[in-house]
Amino acid sequence: MTPDASPADASKTGRKSVALAKALAKIQAQREIQIQRVAELRVGEEWNEVFRKKGSMKNPDVTSKFWSEVKVRLAKKFGSIQLAFQKLDSSGDGQISFLEFCDMLSLINMPMYQRILRQLFDKVSGGDRSLSMKELKTLLLEKTIRKLRFIMEAFNAKQDRIQTYAHRFVRRLALYDEVSRRRAVDRFQRKLSIPFCLDVWKSFSTEEIDWSSREPCPTPILLKAMDCLVTKQEGTRLLAYELSFMERVLDRVDVRRTGSVAPTDFLVTLVLLSPDTNQLGKIA
Repeated sequence: MTPDASPADASKTGRKSVALAKALAKIQAQREIQIQRVAELRVGEEWNEVFRKKGSMKNPDVTSKFWSEVKVRLAKKFGSIQLAFQKLDSSGDGQISFLEFCDMLSLINMPMYQRILRQLFDKVSGGDRSLSMKELKTLLLEKTIRKLRFIMEAFNAKQDRIQTYAHRFVRRLALYDEVSRRRAVDRFQRKLSIPFCLDVWKSFSTEEIDWSSREPCPTPILLKAMDCLVTKQEGTRLLAYELSFMERVLDRVDVRRTGSVAPTDFLVTLVLLSPDTNQLGKIA
């Protein structure tokens, strides 16, 4: 501030500087938006040329990249893909017509030839006159869903390997010597409560096992049905190595060595082995 300038003049000059800075920032932002729009329009024209090529509409790699581009632009335009879906479904009927579909692509600077737009719409809508929001979500999030599925499958496979190693380690501990084996059998017998026998009975409720009859069933099928008791999250459950004890019980019940046992006979044997002293409960 010069010696002759008053405080009011200085304040006025400061306000002008702030206003000028804001105006310049606004111009710069508009310029960047315009540059981005031009770039997006250019990419849109490139997609036009791509889809003009024969067979490109049926190429899953090409269409996947196109819808990934659409998803990114919608998220950038509306802030998130969920907000984009809410804005696009302005009528709230969960449907997008062909004209709304065209407006959507135009809104994100994706100018397409009318013929190509119609082919794209017919392909994703299955030839219907409208496209449901559910179909659009599945289409745009397909790549993300596929990645998540791959991650979950890899995670589940890793968990299965860990469970396998853990069960193998516990088996070695439980069956290490004669004393350990006796204790393991004792723990197994103490599990054979009446409620647990009922859980075993419920595990036989499959299409392969007619648990209501006394017809014999192959022992591998019975053992497979009891696998659910190993992965059970609540209540009494079996350890993996205890399935071998179940197999021994099945072998004992199979006195004729036919490889098949009636589920009712097997359950009666488990109930008799149960340490429960409530005889009425066993009979019930």
